[in-house]
Amino acid sequence: MALKDAVLGICPVTIPEKVILISSWHIWEPNVLMIRAFYFVALAFVCCFVMPLRAQIAPAAFTEASFQNLSDQELTTLGRSALNVDAAQWKHAESGNFIYHYRHSTVASPAAVAAEFSWRLVSKELQREPVEKPGKCHVFLFESDLEWEQFSRSQPTDPFSGSIYLEGALFVHEVEGPGKEAGIAHDIAHVVVRRFLGTRVPAWLEEGYAEYVATGCSVAFRRARGATARPHSCSVPDGRFIPLAELASMAGCPKGEAEAGAFCAESERLVRFLNHVDKQRFLLFLGAMSKGSTFDWALKTAYGARYGSAAGLERAFRPYATQEMALPFAN
Repeated sequence: MALKDAVLGICPVTIPEKVILISSWHIWEPNVLMIRAFYFVALAFVCCFVMPLRAQIAPAAFTEASFQNLSDQELTTLGRSALNVDAAQWKHAESGNFIYHYRHSTVASPAAVAAEFSWRLVSKELQREPVEKPGKCHVFLFESDLEWEQFSRSQPTDPFSGSIYLEGALFVHEVEGPGKEAGIAHDIAHVVVRRFLGTRVPAWLEEGYAEYVATGCSVAFRRARGATARPHSCSVPDGRFIPLAELASMAGCPKGEAEAGAFCAESERLVRFLNHVDKQRFLLFLGAMSKGSTFDWALKTAYGARYGSAAGLERAFRPYATQEMALPFAN
């Protein structure tokens, strides 16, 4: 029986112990009214919740093309170096906001879906217009461990995803497998932050925000496909907590594995904390920091007397940063 037929009231509907023909003669029977109400609610749920989520992850036009037919053929030095790795094997394609260079479309097409999904969610979250010149971001997808090792040997990789984002181009390794959409989302968050906020956002804030929104994007992406998922946030080991004044002054992620882990975890937790306190004030804080403001000035401008300085914020934030919890603050 078709759903629309049941809603319109012209098909027999089986209920326990009897069959009722839904027609104008029976329209006011209580059981019929209950059934009709149920189908209207079900239809409304599908239209209002399921279809919009499915639409968000629907693939943007992923169009394969020769390199000469791409809308943007300008590559960075590192991009040209990437395409020189077994040059004949590279394929190319475009979607709404990206140009992809890859080996197999079975790898690139799902990555494109996750990338466009993340772009839409992060740009909506930022509530801003891009500050960089318009144009598509080039994404290079490496499948071979050996090729990636040779290519990335002398390049700084992202501490969370292991990818490289340099001069507006993104270089990604290990794009297949369960949960890889989180890595893609993290990488795309870096792209969107720099496109929309420029390059003056401090290291801790960009890294923390990228991981914060990547968690939300990954969960939303999997839920939209019918999977059960919940966000996860790593706590900071109490002995490795970085005073906020020191965190704010760090030029980049530390080199040591333990130090890098603490830096990234604390950065993500701080972004999550500030965003939960007041999302609109966090966006003001983010905007001020992107323009070169000091941590204390941006904090006071956005949050007023609530947190007058890094020291005042630290007293409220440290217990949250170091506590292992089941994520009380949802994305």
